[in-house]
Amino acid sequence: MAIVINEERGGNQNGWFGIALSVLVGVIILVAVYYLFFVQPDMVGSVLPNPGLSSVDAITSLGFDPGSVVSSPLFTAQHQSIPLPPVGGLGNVQPFGTP
Repeated sequence: MAIVINEERGGNQNGWFGIALSVLVGVIILVAVYYLFFVQPDMVGSVLPNPGLSSVDAITSLGFDPGSVVSSPLFTAQHQSIPLPPVGGLGNVQPFGTP
C-alpha cells in the first residue's frame, strides 16, 4: 500500500505566474520574429558603400602606398605603452618523465 502526501498549494498565484511568464516569453518571441522578418530596415542606405565604389574593380584600382603610412608622423609618434610579457619556459623539457 502506498502513502501519498500532497502539499497544500498556497493559493492560485503560482499558476498565474506561470501563465504570465509564458505569455511574456511568447510576446517577446513574436516581436523578435516580426522585427527579423517583416520590418524593412531603414539603415541599409547608410551602411552600403559609396555608389562610386560599387564594384570590386573600382576598389582594387585605388592607390595605396604603405611607405607613406609607415613614414607618416602619426604612425611614428605611436609607442608601446604595455610591455610584452616575458617569455618563460615553453613546457616541460622532458614531458614523459624520462631522465
